[in-house]
Amino acid sequence: MNEQRLQAYYQLIEKLLNCPEGEEAEILAANQNQNLVDVDLVQVMLQMASNLIQQGELDQAHRLMNIAGYLLGV
Repeated sequence: MNEQRLQAYYQLIEKLLNCPEGEEAEILAANQNQNLVDVDLVQVMLQMASNLIQQGELDQAHRLMNIAGYLLGV
């Protein structure tokens, strides 16, 4: 995964974490984000969730793990 794609993942994840609850699916389905929804995105989300847990940001980590689970169909 190249640096540019990784930055795009981080930007998408920030949008997801900052959007009103319930709008995540709409953001993921948006045309500009569809090409970013893949297994690598889920990996980055889970890594970020792990980092958030270590920082004590449990609500944000939980939200991110829920979104990752949604993408995996869990």
